[in-house]
Amino acid sequence: MDPNPNPPSVEGRNWAELSPDVLSVIFGKIGAVEILMGAGRVCRGWRRVAREPLLWRRVDMTHLDHLGEAEMEAMARLAVDWSAGRMEEFSARALVATSFCCTSRRDDEEELDNTDDCDALGIAKTMHELRQLQLFGNK
Repeated sequence: MDPNPNPPSVEGRNWAELSPDVLSVIFGKIGAVEILMGAGRVCRGWRRVAREPLLWRRVDMTHLDHLGEAEMEAMARLAVDWSAGRMEEFSARALVATSFCCTSRRDDEEELDNTDDCDALGIAKTMHELRQLQLFGNK
């Protein structure tokens, strides 16, 4: 005998009630950009989980050619803020964080093309755990 003969329909489920542990696993699999562009905006509970710094250790923005520079910079800034200094990797086709300020550098490896030290130092200050930085197409 089926203990639950009428399981709730998909429309009847309250996705906002997913446990934070389950959401963290899901958010970790979909990636930082997808969290910023949608999942982190669903409700307060999801946004609270989305702000967990461990989710922001690695951010890959290299596939966002369809977004404008202002949108990319806003997303990068939010990712850095939400990482709470724990970001380890950041990838972008263009430097989107030129307004970050910095006085010291901690990245062990970096590949900088067509940028200046001011930009790199700004990134280093806001991403304390950064170990590798790759920037392509910076102007």
